[in-house]
Amino acid sequence: MWLLWASAFLIPWTLLYAFADADRRRVIWRTSLITSLFGLTEPIFVPQYWNPPSLFDLAARTGFDIESLIFSFAIGGIGASAYAWLTRESLGAVLMSASTVIVAINAQFLKRVRL
Repeated sequence: MWLLWASAFLIPWTLLYAFADADRRRVIWRTSLITSLFGLTEPIFVPQYWNPPSLFDLAARTGFDIESLIFSFAIGGIGASAYAWLTRESLGAVLMSASTVIVAINAQFLKRVRL
């Protein structure tokens, strides 16, 4: 079931990619590949936070699952292009504001971590 819902996010991803120009397609791919790595954070949440019904019961046995990678990949590409498309802003402005947020979050995290 989780595979079905995770894969469902590939439908809007595919539509946004199909109607995007070459520059936006490149951004969609890059963002999707980078955000797919967030799927590897699954051991942090399984089984303490949730225990998804994953393909081959991978989440319960290994802490990782394919569905989280698919979901993270699709959500990243959708987020990279949908906001700019809906607001009619240039993609550069959106990416610049997103990178500012990421830098601010990392700065707060590094304040709390003692190296």
